[in-house]
Amino acid sequence: MYIARREVKYKHAQESLTDIEARLTSVVQSTPDALILANAEGRIEYWNAGATNTFGYREEEVLGQPVTMLMPKRYREAHERGLRRVCESGESRIIGSTMELHGLHKNHKEFPLELSLSTWQTKGKRFFSAFLRDITDRKRMETRQAVQLAISQVFMDAETIEQAGSQLLQAIGHLTEWEVGLIWVPDQRTKTLRCSTVWQDSALQHLAEFLKASHATTFEFGIGLPGRVFASGEPNWITNVEKDENFPRLVLAKAAGLHAAFGFPIKGAQGVLGVIEFFSREIRPPDNGLLHSFADIGIKAGHFVERKQLEEDTARLVAELRSAAPGGNPIRGLLPICASCKKVRDSKGEWHEIERYLEGHSEAQCSHTICTTCARKKHPDWDKV
Repeated sequence: MYIARREVKYKHAQESLTDIEARLTSVVQSTPDALILANAEGRIEYWNAGATNTFGYREEEVLGQPVTMLMPKRYREAHERGLRRVCESGESRIIGSTMELHGLHKNHKEFPLELSLSTWQTKGKRFFSAFLRDITDRKRMETRQAVQLAISQVFMDAETIEQAGSQLLQAIGHLTEWEVGLIWVPDQRTKTLRCSTVWQDSALQHLAEFLKASHATTFEFGIGLPGRVFASGEPNWITNVEKDENFPRLVLAKAAGLHAAFGFPIKGAQGVLGVIEFFSREIRPPDNGLLHSFADIGIKAGHFVERKQLEEDTARLVAELRSAAPGGNPIRGLLPICASCKKVRDSKGEWHEIERYLEGHSEAQCSHTICTTCARKKHPDWDKV
């Protein structure tokens, strides 16, 4: 009777353990994070479904294989030293902490991940477990936020449009890891786009010919990446320029080892003011979230350009008013001018047309004509007359 009760208890205990094991296995397999177990030799002994989704390998492809197959080459030597140190002395610098590094997907692409590592011993053998989480989306979001912050700082600090352009290219290039940046502006006289500003990663010295040729190149609206972006007013992404049918600089890009490219418009109240273009040596699939961020940057850049142009126009107008006041009637002090209609406010707070104000405060007489810029806007065929 006693033996029978012991057998029943033992059976119930076995069933409970089996049930617990099944539940744990279900939890481990259903978690989106990768769980990998390795032995003291650094070979994989367990691989869950999350690891398959994270790294792209099926379980049968990795069991018994060295865990270094999941690491970029630059990590492998340090990993092997650390493995030997833990096995020999139990000392570790990373076990019990969470750290960020890069993993290597089956397709040989690196991606950012978060690692939590632990170790234990049983029956004289040491094992390691690693929980890994793909943080690509989080890193993309952090990059976009960093870009937006850096660009806002550029527009706050830059004193000229040229200065802002150079700093803009550098900030975007460094934060998003694109190697070459260019700004294209329209030439209303020739109806083409010309390159006004270039930037390249200082570590790359073989791009001189590409940048030199781009400086000397003009694009008609709709031609090439800058022309397409200018004509459509929308961002455009090229995964690999070698596969693009409308890329006139293909020979130069291939010689420079450039592949992916994207461009986005600089938009102002009056339309597209220019195009910003970037290149990478990698083949990169489109990142719609990044393109959306750049579209927003293009609008901010357009507002900055128009504000600076308005400041320059106002300063020039003030200078003209001052120079127009002869002899005994100089115009002095702060001259308030409306940023929109260009009316002038007098000392009594009343607003006047510039012509009336100028005639009332100087000996100048005003006549009306039209400048060539406005003439072309009113009459597109002005230059043909």
